Amino acid sequence: MTRVPISRDLLDFDFLDEVAVSPDGRLVAWVVRTIDEVENEYRSSIWVGPFADGPGRIFTAGPGQDHSPVWSPDGRWLAFLSDRTSRTEAGVAEIKRLREEDPAFPERVFQIWRLPLEGGEARQVTFMERSAGRPVWASDGRRLVFAAGFASSDRLDTRSDAATAAPTPPAAPPPTQPTVPGLDALYAKHNRDVRVITRIAYKLDGVGFFDERRIHLFALALGEDGHPSGPPTRLTTGDYNHADPVFSPDGSRLAFTGIRVPDPHQADLEPWDRLYVMSAQGGEPREVAGARGPCFLPAWSPDGRRLAFVGHERPHGWYSTERLWLVEVGDESRSASVCRTAGVELHLGDQSLTDMREHGSPARPAWTPDGRHLVFLASCRGETQLYRIRADGTTPPVPLTQGDRIIYGCSLSADARKAALAITSPQAPGDVYTLDLGPENLDAGDAAVGPLPETRLTSLNARLLSEMELAPTSRFNFVSDGLTMDAWIMTPPKAAGAQGQYPAVVEVHGGPMGMYSSAFFFEFQLLAAADYAVVYGNPRGSTSYGEDFCRAIRGTWGDLDYKDVMAMTDEALRRFPFIDPARLGIAGGSYGGFMANWVIGHTDRFAAAVTMRSVVSFTSEFGCSDIGYLDDEDFGGPPWDCPDLYRRLSPLAYVTSMKTPVLILHSEEDHRCPVQQAEELYVSLKKLGRTVEFVRFPGESHGLSRGGKPWHRVFRLDQILRWFARYLPGGPDGR
Repeated sequence: MTRVPISRDLLDFDFLDEVAVSPDGRLVAWVVRTIDEVENEYRSSIWVGPFADGPGRIFTAGPGQDHSPVWSPDGRWLAFLSDRTSRTEAGVAEIKRLREEDPAFPERVFQIWRLPLEGGEARQVTFMERSAGRPVWASDGRRLVFAAGFASSDRLDTRSDAATAAPTPPAAPPPTQPTVPGLDALYAKHNRDVRVITRIAYKLDGVGFFDERRIHLFALALGEDGHPSGPPTRLTTGDYNHADPVFSPDGSRLAFTGIRVPDPHQADLEPWDRLYVMSAQGGEPREVAGARGPCFLPAWSPDGRRLAFVGHERPHGWYSTERLWLVEVGDESRSASVCRTAGVELHLGDQSLTDMREHGSPARPAWTPDGRHLVFLASCRGETQLYRIRADGTTPPVPLTQGDRIIYGCSLSADARKAALAITSPQAPGDVYTLDLGPENLDAGDAAVGPLPETRLTSLNARLLSEMELAPTSRFNFVSDGLTMDAWIMTPPKAAGAQGQYPAVVEVHGGPMGMYSSAFFFEFQLLAAADYAVVYGNPRGSTSYGEDFCRAIRGTWGDLDYKDVMAMTDEALRRFPFIDPARLGIAGGSYGGFMANWVIGHTDRFAAAVTMRSVVSFTSEFGCSDIGYLDDEDFGGPPWDCPDLYRRLSPLAYVTSMKTPVLILHSEEDHRCPVQQAEELYVSLKKLGRTVEFVRFPGESHGLSRGGKPWHRVFRLDQILRWFARYLPGGPDGR
């Protein structure tokens, strides 16, 4: 006996976050995240299982979160990040004390741990004052490198007074005032939470407000027993941020990304990572790529003379396609980067959107040992697959996997023959699969590769899903301005063979540079369970359909994309007669929230709307969003130079035409689309006497729907269902 899903089922899901295959391809590690509904927190643990078949076993089990597993080159050790120390009674007390001294001190601190594969206790190897980043092994297994935020007052080893830097002096009164010891102490105590801001980039959604810390690279030497031989050594210096380090094959150099631009204002106005190479012992980095656009996920060729990386040169700003590039780094001369996926629709990495995860495993390109081929993950026309390409560019990319599903995580063995995959489909949130590529598939030139047999290692939510009656999902096409586009419909389970018509909710994704796909989407399943058809697709502005398709709406939101959304709606009504054309709803978040606002300001066809974390006014968003000050690149100037354009493209300009009942959902700590945007829309609609409600989520950021506090996520889902039930009754003929 099955039942329809309910919002609180979210608390019972196991979320697959990451996969990591061992260098020899014999074992796979994966991260499973769960929800502690009592503490309203996420827990995560690392599992390990054989590559070919057989059950996995839990490998780490702490009181908090273990993630980012990284195998040592010989496969004997697994390094990972954990906040378990800060979750103990003593750790919680210490963090509480530190937060009293510094309100910006994080609630969780992650350190690097390592665990021998043959068993034993996990050992902590870093003792940074703040969190350490994902570790990277050197080829000899005797060094780890990681990135971490660091200030001159931070300690590299909290266990040792000798490694403690001098504390930063407390805030002092202006020098024109006399010194009064007692009052000066109070002055410092009660002004710790005051921020003095000097840069235009001073906050980031999901991170918060920046302080004096910069992200630097650190090296940690390990002894024969795997224990650290001393505190970490800082490898980078300066008022710069650095990320994503990776050792060269011989361990002598590091490649990494960062923004080492001397002028801080220039760094804020050109906020893309460049690619650098430096000695593994530290020293002055050498920029090798990225002057014109972002670089990330570098990967060394086996001979150490080339770097593959993902990025673009911003031919269309941030609407540009992320491609695969190669650059020569064998000597001190500067070589031009060469794009290997130019002219194809592939957008590297998984671009799919879902409410079941914030991100997948880092999908770094992988070289074959002979340096002839590269294997990488890429999105194309609403799917994400694994591809291979010849490094010399003589053949186009060839897919190694097939199927209307999403591969959102990928890890390859040292010889690139074995792949561990994290896969989701409309009926499964995420499971671990393995794939034996074999030399015949990597060396097949430009010949197409047939479906390769995959082994499923996990069925993480089998019991929970067996209890549910999930809605069937089908893909269809629609045409707008002569272009054929992709869409999906999730059909209410009761609609099959039933009499009468059902309402439909049209969902618009965020970004807009993202894509809907055949990924599992819990919010959509809940709507279908409540007897709504759910229609969603990829209008212009979406990724994975080529650069022209994505950049078509640059600086003109609400024009071509609005036409596409309405064309998708009309095609769904034509194809699926069980949809009631008089009972349509619209919903979306971020850019999708913008589109929901825009739609109800331009048509009365929709009976109810839910707008989430949306953009309402580009003029106010320019100065309030963490990246809004970059909008002038798309609009051709700042708001004071072209105020009429900013107003014309803002949904708030059409608020008097909004007659549709609207539910506004917004997070109070959203720095991407600040809560002010919701406040402007709510007050305007209230002033006009329209039907509107406003739900605010304290302490949440832009990513509430996929990574917010668990009970806030449940409450959000309930509000969506409540609103549509009130103003768009579900079921056949509204019963």
